[in-house]
Amino acid sequence: MSIIPEELKTQSFPCPKCGQFINDEMSTCRYCNAELTSEERASAAASVIYEKKAASIGSQKRTMVMGFVVLLASFANLIMPVVDFSLTYSDGSRIPCLSIIGIIFGATITLIGLNGYVRERNR
Repeated sequence: MSIIPEELKTQSFPCPKCGQFINDEMSTCRYCNAELTSEERASAAASVIYEKKAASIGSQKRTMVMGFVVLLASFANLIMPVVDFSLTYSDGSRIPCLSIIGIIFGATITLIGLNGYVRERNR
């Protein structure tokens, strides 16, 4: 995260003529010397921002899904243990450990992904 608001940052975008990345404050491309109007600069910078936001939302969705998969696998392992470490007491009772850790980890990752997704959608 940055202290500087997004609208005050200098944006870079690909030149419509040559494709090299240039600064949005430039009126001519330093690579091909193409003249750029303020509308071209603004629309190109806006499209780059949109692409970055879409990539970030996709990343947050993947984080959320992976956390949910870990959560479901841990619940399934709790119900029908396949791989688990457990504490066994002298009276024969058993407390599964790995499943509980997986549930906590999966829930945490899911919530982190959901928080990031909601934050990106509202930005």
